[in-house]
Amino acid sequence: MSVQIVTKEERMAKAKKLDPFMITDNEAGELKNQVSTGSSGLICPKRNKSISKPCGTCDYIQTAIYDKKYPMQHAAMGWARTKKAKLGWFLNVVFPENPDKAILFELGDKAGNQIVTGIEKLDWRDIVHPHKGVGRELTVTKSKAQGESWPTYTVSPSLNKADWAVPDEVWKNVPNLNDIIGILESTVLDNDNYKHVRSIKMDETLTFRILPPIDDGSTDKKLIAAVYRHWGVTQGQLDGVDPHDWRASVDSEDAETDVFAPDAASGAGMAMPKSEPDRNTDTVPALPDKTQTQKDKVKKPPCYGMKKFFDMKDEVTCGPCPAFKSCGREVMAQGDDDIPF
Repeated sequence: MSVQIVTKEERMAKAKKLDPFMITDNEAGELKNQVSTGSSGLICPKRNKSISKPCGTCDYIQTAIYDKKYPMQHAAMGWARTKKAKLGWFLNVVFPENPDKAILFELGDKAGNQIVTGIEKLDWRDIVHPHKGVGRELTVTKSKAQGESWPTYTVSPSLNKADWAVPDEVWKNVPNLNDIIGILESTVLDNDNYKHVRSIKMDETLTFRILPPIDDGSTDKKLIAAVYRHWGVTQGQLDGVDPHDWRASVDSEDAETDVFAPDAASGAGMAMPKSEPDRNTDTVPALPDKTQTQKDKVKKPPCYGMKKFFDMKDEVTCGPCPAFKSCGREVMAQGDDDIPF
């Protein structure tokens, strides 16, 4: 009797045919295509592929700053970092304490990419399934090791299937993320319908379930939507009507010379531009202070020490996790001697 070998792709295709809530390979691949190029901030017309028009701010940063090849610590580069378009990810979710209420949930660049990578490469294909015993919860934990400037957000799937269902009337009536830009421009987002991941407390873990996308007949159904936005600039500047001048944000005398921004060690140099803080602070974690002697206390995720979840080459999910090294040692102790550190 011959044995028929069924590939992973064939299994996934069969599962999708039987169950419309399972994420297909094509749907997973479309997630990153969105970004190959609160509701505050101005929509970037250039970086958002659904618009794809010129952006005065992006063009100015490129020609007046990046093309000049200023050093990273130059004040012009500091100005560019605060004004450039930043990526946010939007999902329709419910929280277990209130499964009857759909919320628009926003994640920063790295946290959102952990979900995209999990779907694409780690088989998180059941995370939008609304049914009990089939779908799966996710958790996001906010942490900051000693010496780091910004918190880290670690997203993990629950190891067990969800023991509760999302009501049909909830997941069937969520906003259509295909129109995420229209939603952000026309909807008043408040605590009743919107939550940003940065609002959770330090060392807190938030549990949620992603809701399936609206089936509007489109082949491009978004279960997570990417949006690039600018802060600290005007609509006229984005439209190319009003001018930009990074030098206007620093002392006029200093702006005439190519001096560096303040050096963290000496305190010397000119002041950095006065501008709004980076809203996606989870995307720019500083390097840890190598002079510290006390070991950082980190919160272990549910997948800690489990071989099937650990991947030393994963720079999106495992790599940013505060428990990455100790988790790797735990896995090595179980016999994975070929994992280098």
